[in-house]
Amino acid sequence: MPELAKDFQTMPAEYQQVILLAQEANKVAITPLQLLVGGWSGAVVYLVSVAWTETRRVEHCILKLDRKSKKAKSDEGTRHNTVMEKAAPEFARAHIAELIFDRIEHEGAIAIFYRIAGESLQKYRPLSNYERQSQLKTIFTVTNKIL
Repeated sequence: MPELAKDFQTMPAEYQQVILLAQEANKVAITPLQLLVGGWSGAVVYLVSVAWTETRRVEHCILKLDRKSKKAKSDEGTRHNTVMEKAAPEFARAHIAELIFDRIEHEGAIAIFYRIAGESLQKYRPLSNYERQSQLKTIFTVTNKIL
């Protein structure tokens, strides 16, 4: 079984196990690059480097670690697939993150990997980075018009 990156070794045991299973199932090595903040769901979200062991190809991805909700009617993967099916293909390609691997689940812990649009986060920041009311108003006004 592949080794767990040092930064992941302080995480809860179920998250460590689901990361190890993801590495083994997908024949990759996963290295955390940055803990991403700004989420409200309680999930742990990382920017990670994924290196395929056979081809040595490396890609930066988003790794979301969460616990399966017993109350939820559907899980994130199901909701993502529904959105992809209902969205116009050109909109989906431009605006919806692509799932890279099948979801990995172990003892209630879930690992989901998303491909980063444009393969970079350099031009993107979470809403929590914007503190001025005028900035937030502009963002929400434009978003509302688009939607």
